[in-house]
Amino acid sequence: MRSGRKAGMRISAKDAEVMGIEVQPYHVIIGTAAFVVCVLLLHFYGKLSSISA
Repeated sequence: MRSGRKAGMRISAKDAEVMGIEVQPYHVIIGTAAFVVCVLLLHFYGKLSSISA
């Protein structure tokens, strides 16, 4: 399980995927959370504006 780089005992993303560990970069998690928050805000804004109109 040695790679050409001197990574020591670090597990590469490919090795982690083989072992069943899901590897998610932080920007993917933050982007997904921001998207969900925006969708929820737009949903409730649409409900409130349709009620008051």
